[in-house]
Amino acid sequence: MCLTILNSDSMKNYLHQLIILFVLLLSGCVTDFDMELKDAEPRLVVDGLITSNPGPYYVRLIKSNVAIFNSTDTGIPFTDNAEAVLDALIIISDDRGQIDTLGPLDNSNIRYLTYEQGYYQTNKIQGIPGHTYYLNIRIKDKVYSAECYMPTVPLIDSVDYIIEKGEIGKSDNYIPRLYFEEPQNEENFYLINYYKVGYHESENLSYLDFIVHYDFWHNFILSDKYLDPNVKALRVENGSSPNDQGYYWIFPGDEINIRLMSLTAGTYDYYKILLEQFEYDGGTYKPAPASPLTNVSNGALGFFRASAVSQKKIKIPEN
Repeated sequence: MCLTILNSDSMKNYLHQLIILFVLLLSGCVTDFDMELKDAEPRLVVDGLITSNPGPYYVRLIKSNVAIFNSTDTGIPFTDNAEAVLDALIIISDDRGQIDTLGPLDNSNIRYLTYEQGYYQTNKIQGIPGHTYYLNIRIKDKVYSAECYMPTVPLIDSVDYIIEKGEIGKSDNYIPRLYFEEPQNEENFYLINYYKVGYHESENLSYLDFIVHYDFWHNFILSDKYLDPNVKALRVENGSSPNDQGYYWIFPGDEINIRLMSLTAGTYDYYKILLEQFEYDGGTYKPAPASPLTNVSNGALGFFRASAVSQKKIKIPEN
């Protein structure tokens, strides 16, 4: 056994090193704390969509201080608990001179959605691919604005489906596929989704509308970077949502509407980050997603989107 005897200078250096190590250890500690939304300064959240389908189109205004995807004591996940912003002046216009002042949502148009939840609807404006749309919102003395170009979208030539056998104890998956000609020598971005015909009354609902009220908005986004000129049998992926069941919610007898929708590069980035948030599991080796982008001014959150739509329906046989 060796015994080291330190002189006074060595002892001072040793103690000094211990103190530095202790400080470094303290600085590396992480203190958990709850960041309550209700304690934060509320910001306006805008969720709006205009498409090439016939209107009306919808804009929703809510506050950021209440989580929209709260679970409740009833056990129903993602119940809509958002705090609505009412009595706002909302105008949508375009580069062709169309101007439309939105009014409170007509409750007879869509089940489950109401003006009391912050929904407003257009009266006359019609979305046309190749044009830019402008959103202006006035709430008391604050003004917010956004704009979005509506890119064109290829026409879907046809749709079909394949059956993927499920694992033991699980249902088979009926997977929709689509075929279309993809324009080359230009950069395009798409959002592809499907829904069961009859589950809602409007084809102009936005991303959050589907998630909150239908809980199965299956979608995915893609760039045309790796698409061939003649796109064949492109699988409509299951997508991601706050409550992704991990399988296709399609059964024999269902009629499915498959949609190919155009996106701008900015809108593509917004949805990419949003989907990454849904998929983030908090793992050590998976970086935390960034905050979603916004195209709304004056510190607001959310997004105003303009998308051209191509769609076709397919019926899954009963047998």
